[in-house]
Amino acid sequence: MAQPTPSNPLGLDYFAGNGFGADTLLSPGQITAQSVPSLGYNTSGFFGGSGDVLTNGSATTPVGSVGGSGGFFGGMNGMQSVGAVLGGLQSLSNMFLGFQALSQAKKQFKTQRAFSNANLENQVKSYNTALEDRARSRAAVEDQSASESQSYIDKNRLNFSRI
Repeated sequence: MAQPTPSNPLGLDYFAGNGFGADTLLSPGQITAQSVPSLGYNTSGFFGGSGDVLTNGSATTPVGSVGGSGGFFGGMNGMQSVGAVLGGLQSLSNMFLGFQALSQAKKQFKTQRAFSNANLENQVKSYNTALEDRARSRAAVEDQSASESQSYIDKNRLNFSRI
């Protein structure tokens, strides 16, 4: 290992293997407190408590394993339990807001359908009125009988039905 300098404060040898002076890369099981330069800091508590191989400690349960203290939250620590509870509350609030949005959308659809029906009914009435006026005017100009005019109107009349 090289000596620490202002440009290389950790004193790592970047040209020899993994930067720690080894020719091969270390696997996680081979990393020890002795293989990491400490620059005068006490790293024994940081690296597993014994200055030995990095571990998660013998008193904890590794992530993903079965076991722990049991109970409703299993082997979760305090923050994991709080996170699980908050995640559940978020899910419940999202479901509630989803139902509210669905209810609002149904009301909006009913209102829009009522406006559409009213508009369609008015358009049909307007078309039928114009058709009757045109047929009666044509009948007067062309000397047609009222029954012929009414027959044409009945044949071309639009009927309204709600959607």
